[in-house]
Amino acid sequence: MPSNSVEKAKNHVKKLFNQDKISKKNAEYILEFADRLSAKDFSDNRQRKYLYVLSKLVRIYGKDFDKATRKDMNNLASIIREKYNGETPRDYLVILRIFLRYVRDPDGKKYRKNEFPDEVSDIEPGSRKYKKMLPTELLTLDEVKNIAEKSGNLRDRCFVLLLYETGCRIGELIGNDFFPGVLLKHIENDKHGVIITVIGKTGSRKLRVIASAPAINNWLLEHPDRKNKNASLFCGIWTNRGKRIQYRYWNKMLKEVGKIAGIDKPMNPHHFRHSRASELANFMTESQLCQYMGWEQGSKQTRTYVHLRDTDSAILAMHGIEEDKKKQSKFNPIECPRCKIKNDPSAKFCSQCSLGLDEKSVMEYDERKEDATKTGFNIMELLKDPDFVIKFGNQLAEEYGKIKKKNDG
Repeated sequence: MPSNSVEKAKNHVKKLFNQDKISKKNAEYILEFADRLSAKDFSDNRQRKYLYVLSKLVRIYGKDFDKATRKDMNNLASIIREKYNGETPRDYLVILRIFLRYVRDPDGKKYRKNEFPDEVSDIEPGSRKYKKMLPTELLTLDEVKNIAEKSGNLRDRCFVLLLYETGCRIGELIGNDFFPGVLLKHIENDKHGVIITVIGKTGSRKLRVIASAPAINNWLLEHPDRKNKNASLFCGIWTNRGKRIQYRYWNKMLKEVGKIAGIDKPMNPHHFRHSRASELANFMTESQLCQYMGWEQGSKQTRTYVHLRDTDSAILAMHGIEEDKKKQSKFNPIECPRCKIKNDPSAKFCSQCSLGLDEKSVMEYDERKEDATKTGFNIMELLKDPDFVIKFGNQLAEEYGKIKKKNDG
């Protein structure tokens, strides 16, 4: 019997048909193909992935697959390679070939295991490549803190810190067609911080969150729908108040804030995941890393992250250098020395008592305070001019409109 997640994926295909986004024939092919996968004892995760990918491919193609030509399939393959990056094109092309083989031969008698119809015979998905990320390509802890600090509001600050600390897939945090994202009911506070439940392609898992806990709780105090336990954690603040914000906003926000922070590295949600996995590889076993990152146990994905740690350890040992076995993460909350409240890692001032959390912040605050006093005196003089008051009021209204539009996502 299919799991709830597979049933949801099937319902998504039916919904697309009901909305006239895919044809009846393609919907039937996909659902019948899913039954074949189940009969062959494909895992729920693979069944769900096939359904998800095929629901995309039939929309891109826009025609019934039983009428597909070699030219059609080559064009579709080109679109897939242009539209997607990384391992995604390979995965999609593998699924495309298998699906068209089913469409041409539903009984599975015409083709052998590695044989495919002529229409997809030109398509070579390629072998899977495991890119070894260079340390210089990854986001550092200081860069993550800088990005969070430069974020425009408590919600975006919380998003940046949680995205990094959990290393979640973006859909696990904000939701998509298949998964709800983090809802308020998925957040539990305890004496150590916060535990959140995320739901992704390998099922649900609980994640311990420590560094981001203060940012989560600060945002929850301002959350526009905080009494609704089924509300999305990351929702609109203004016109889209309380509604889930789509991926395009977060992708754009990260790029804009990264530019403000002066960071010349990939600024997309998945790069935060890459960077975090590399950091966690210094502290976790492969099994623990798979569990935390939401990979299936034994996943080859861990090769991307543990190779550098293992090589570095071997070189140090060869030269008789002992590693620090008590290595600790530097991505931690900052405790205020005055009121003992814990603040997020990017905080410069205590959220409770406003005390500067480092000497530099205190000095900058004193300088700004002095400048503000001088500026206040100058403004009082300017406010005596009626023309200035009118012009200044118009500028404020214009800037408010821009900020409101941006925060609405």
